[in-house]
Amino acid sequence: MGRGPKHFLTIFYVSKIRVYKLVELQAIMKIVLLFFLCCTFHAAFSRSLEECPGGAASHTIQDTREINGNLFEPIKVRFPETGEYAAAISCILAIDKSNSHSDPVITQGGIGDFFVEITVGPWLLEQLKYRFEIYTG
Repeated sequence: MGRGPKHFLTIFYVSKIRVYKLVELQAIMKIVLLFFLCCTFHAAFSRSLEECPGGAASHTIQDTREINGNLFEPIKVRFPETGEYAAAISCILAIDKSNSHSDPVITQGGIGDFFVEITVGPWLLEQLKYRFEIYTG
C-alpha cells in the first residue's frame, strides 16, 4: 500500500506539468499571433501614405537619388553629399524600387535638420533598390 499513493502522486504531478506546459505553449502562441497581427496592421497603415505629411505643396524637393543595396555590407548615403541644405529637411521618403507588388513607400518622416545620413543595411540573396527623396519646407 505504501507504493500506491506515492505512485498516484507522481503521475498527478507529471500530468500537472504536462498540462502547465501545454497551457504555456498556447499562451506563447497567442502572444506570437498577436504580435504578428500588430506588425501586419502597422505595416499596412504606415505604408498607405505616398507623400510627405501635409501634402507635396508644403514641401520643396531638394534631392532624389537611387541607391542599389549591397548583399554583404551596409551602404551609407549622405544628403546632401557635402555641406548642408539652406532650409531644414522636412520630410524623407524611402521608396522600395525592387518590390513592385506592394506599396513602395517604406518609410517617411520629417527630421528638422540640415543634412541626413542614411544607412541601407545588407539583405542576403536580395538585390535592393531604393529611391530617396529629400524635401525641405
